[in-house]
Amino acid sequence: MELPVSLSLNRNVVEKKVYSLQMDIDGVLVDLSVVSQLKDHDKLGVNKLPGKQELVIFSGKMWLQGTYRWYSGTNRSDVVEYLQALLKKVERHAELFSEPVTEKTRVLRKTLKKYTISSLAGLGHLQNTYAADNHMVAQLGLITEKLSECSKQIQVE
Repeated sequence: MELPVSLSLNRNVVEKKVYSLQMDIDGVLVDLSVVSQLKDHDKLGVNKLPGKQELVIFSGKMWLQGTYRWYSGTNRSDVVEYLQALLKKVERHAELFSEPVTEKTRVLRKTLKKYTISSLAGLGHLQNTYAADNHMVAQLGLITEKLSECSKQIQVE
């Protein structure tokens, strides 16, 4: 049995969205995983490589951490900017995953939800690290709230 043309075209659009989503989601999951690994007194940095950027953790126990962060050019505003861009990507995926579950997206949905939830604890640790910086704590709090909402929006069943 053939599908009507409109349903067939709609199905192709959905399949293209899923393929595009799978290509982009790996980077989002890696970033969320890095954030989830943060502990108290750890700091987050943005490592600027040719053609891409990635998150890096500076351990709170690392001797001369401040000097290394200064030398490598990482700062709080870059971190917040990167986290806000990550949040936008998670929001976009959460919006797509708020639609009914399909077999093709079931695993991605569960994985994204799990990583999003686990990143909340890391952001809490980062807030504790920057407790003396009210502006940073407020920005991290907002990002945390929005990520929490995204995790609630993602349907897995």
